[in-house]
Amino acid sequence: MPGEQAANGVAALLRPRSVAIVGARDRAGGWADRIRGNLRRFGFPGPVFAVNPRHPTLWDEPCYPDLASLPGPADHLVVLLPAPAAVEVLNGAGKAGARSATVFSSGFGGERGGLLDRLRDIAAADELAVSGPNCLGNISVPASLVTTTDSRLAELKEGPIAVVGQSGGIIMSFNRVLADRGIGTRYVVSSGNETCLTTADYLRFFATDDGVRVVLVFAESIRDRDAFFAACAEMISAGKHVVVLKAGQTPQSRQAAASHTGALAGSYAAFSAVAEQLGIVCVASMDLAVEACEYLSRVARPRGPAVGAVTVSGGVRELLLDGAERQGATFAELGGETHRRLRELVGEGVEVSNPLDSGYAGLSDPETLARCVEAMAADPAVGVVLLQEELLGRAEPGKERTLRLFDSRFPGGAVAGSGTPVALFSMASVNVTAHGRSLRDRLGNLAFLQGTDRALGAVTAIARATPSPPPPGEPDPGVTERRTLAAGLLSASGTDRLTEPAAKSLLRAYGLRTPREEQAGTPEEAARAASRLTAPYVVKLVSADVGHKSDVGGVVLGLTTPDDVRDACAGIAARHGAGTDFLVAEQVPADVELVVGFVRDPEVGPVVMVGSGGVGVELFGDVAFAPAGCSRDTALAALNRTRVATLLRAWRGRPACDLDAVLDAVCAMGRLAAELGDLLSAAEINPLVASPGRSGALALDALAVGGAAR
Repeated sequence: MPGEQAANGVAALLRPRSVAIVGARDRAGGWADRIRGNLRRFGFPGPVFAVNPRHPTLWDEPCYPDLASLPGPADHLVVLLPAPAAVEVLNGAGKAGARSATVFSSGFGGERGGLLDRLRDIAAADELAVSGPNCLGNISVPASLVTTTDSRLAELKEGPIAVVGQSGGIIMSFNRVLADRGIGTRYVVSSGNETCLTTADYLRFFATDDGVRVVLVFAESIRDRDAFFAACAEMISAGKHVVVLKAGQTPQSRQAAASHTGALAGSYAAFSAVAEQLGIVCVASMDLAVEACEYLSRVARPRGPAVGAVTVSGGVRELLLDGAERQGATFAELGGETHRRLRELVGEGVEVSNPLDSGYAGLSDPETLARCVEAMAADPAVGVVLLQEELLGRAEPGKERTLRLFDSRFPGGAVAGSGTPVALFSMASVNVTAHGRSLRDRLGNLAFLQGTDRALGAVTAIARATPSPPPPGEPDPGVTERRTLAAGLLSASGTDRLTEPAAKSLLRAYGLRTPREEQAGTPEEAARAASRLTAPYVVKLVSADVGHKSDVGGVVLGLTTPDDVRDACAGIAARHGAGTDFLVAEQVPADVELVVGFVRDPEVGPVVMVGSGGVGVELFGDVAFAPAGCSRDTALAALNRTRVATLLRAWRGRPACDLDAVLDAVCAMGRLAAELGDLLSAAEINPLVASPGRSGALALDALAVGGAAR
């Protein structure tokens, strides 16, 4: 839907004046019974009509045969009918006064796939806002509207969170878990297959609602990435936050998501690489999603990626250090002035470090703990401070005084002066009691995170989500020339793959360096080519049909004379047949090997990959992703998430490699992805060899795969 129309449609869906349950039945505990029960139990103020031609009465009230027979218009329709009947009911519902509908039915795919198109056409013609199909209803706390089948809801606790997702089971579970933690929600939307209203439409509506601070999205697939990311940008521009739990972190999960939603699911790594650069918080589990919501509902985003932590236990300090390794968190290196201030607070005999075990001084005096937090927060290297203290399960006057002290010292969840945010964390995850929920309501400046790993994982995910402006620069007049080159190479190849020499010619157009090499059509030509190069030599098979040449004897290393080159080429020709072409190259010392490439993800488009290269690239999986057209800072951040980044720097007596040259290569691949992502489906350098000092980086092997974007 267009933006304003979509916002009005979502408003009609979540703020109706009356409801009709179409397909209502008299089965106790059935879906109709549960939905009507929830509407009554939570005080929906408008009329609720039952519609079913088979029943004159239901629930001791009149039951109507159709929408035309209702005593007044039904603003919102809850449709509990099989797919074909659901479509028939909606045809003309707008003329009967309906403005929105929630379609619970499944069965719109397969042989009935045309029903989706008809449903979409009806909704568009009547300006009917339709949620679903294949969903479990919605909750709107401001409207006291509960059209879900969840009979386990204890109360409607209003708060700054909106939840939306394609899986009704996951969304309702999120709502219950948030409620158990004392975290209130404003809206809960089960969006189903999103045939009409999409997650982007809901996000645009939430961006305009002053009562929403955080939106939690469970996404199985992204149907329209441009609309989704634009809606997220509206949220973030409005000073709000988007937290996404994306399914599809494994091939099996992606297949399941595709079958569930009917849309192709892409790579989780690709999605998060693009999303985080827009400021979207990406989390890998429901637990981390809940912690992120708790944090963002009360505390400002970290001012930087590095964490500071204050504890009252050496054991907890050790758990934090272990958890940082698992969660990808980094503890800040504290400056000299911070060390001096902390030493004054904790006294001699206590190790001053980050995380800090404040010892007896902190354990016995909450004021000392608060000052330790303030000292650490003043350090410019610290982006956020975690303080060990948990939400109480029962009345403990002394502990409550401590929490009230922290609540007063950290207004808005931050340290006055530095503005560094502060969040509390417990050692482990615990059930929050009614007393704890009540106490949390009274301590509005404090976020209570649960468990060391979950606390670290949440703040790290939030810190990674930093909107990055696009790289500066004027439009490049060479784009047309490079696109023409790529199109010509693909046309000449006769297949959807470029040969290695062709792929390298494309890379050189983007400023990437390759070894000195020549292509030859016979062993004799290869020997003559070798005489013009410097030994030792490498000989490779040239074929667009062979992806891994070393697996089929298509690479021979360490050749020292042109005669050796001739013999090696003859051997390759004997294995692969007459007419084989060869590539003769100067052999490059095997320093640090990386892989740099791009792939066109089905959901988010082209993304760049960097990591450990060589024959073990798929075995070890040490790679990270960045958006196409990424900036140098973004490329560096991606590289730093890999283990190979350590090898590029001086390590265990090895000299540092040319990191700038590696970043040049990643950014060049990013430009290639941005410019050619509609012509190529993938390109890869493996390996890119980085050499010590300032000697650069060379693309030793390359491939490129065509395939126009649909």
